[in-house]
Amino acid sequence: MMPEKIKTETIEYQAEIIHCECGRIHITEFPPGVNAKVQYGSRIKGFVSYLKCHGFMSYIRIEELMKDVFDQKMSQGTLVNMINECASRLKPSVDRIKETLKNESIVHFDETGIRIEAVLHWLHSAGNENYTCYFPHKKRGKKAMDAMGILPNFSGIAVHDHWDSYYQFIKCVHSVGSGPQPNM
Repeated sequence: MMPEKIKTETIEYQAEIIHCECGRIHITEFPPGVNAKVQYGSRIKGFVSYLKCHGFMSYIRIEELMKDVFDQKMSQGTLVNMINECASRLKPSVDRIKETLKNESIVHFDETGIRIEAVLHWLHSAGNENYTCYFPHKKRGKKAMDAMGILPNFSGIAVHDHWDSYYQFIKCVHSVGSGPQPNM
């Protein structure tokens, strides 16, 4: 026997339209964030973002899960739009992290190969004990580091793995990392 599907909650909002004696038409405003005739709420968008970005699930698998568990048919385009909306909402936080790292005295920089849609990309990172910024790019070198936007304006100590591309940034002091260091 199959377990019962988890039901999603549907909320309907209605706007009252009043024709005033003065000749104007007054329409009740919807709550903040309600701006389309049909839309998904923040909880389902957050869940989809969690599955994709934390659970590393493919869009196909998320689409199947949403249908199997919630009985909600969502196109992959809808799922992509949800992820893009989440990313746009995070942009101010990412920008603050980048600005903070640019002004830190010591930042560690690195990059590692990853596959995005089966194509090799590079995941660049910049971080310290408080902040980390990840930045995927098709390139590994200076072009990607410039696009990440931290190293070009960084004037502190850049700890890295002695890869030549780092030495193209001359505003900072370079320190070669050699793994975990004992507490001093």
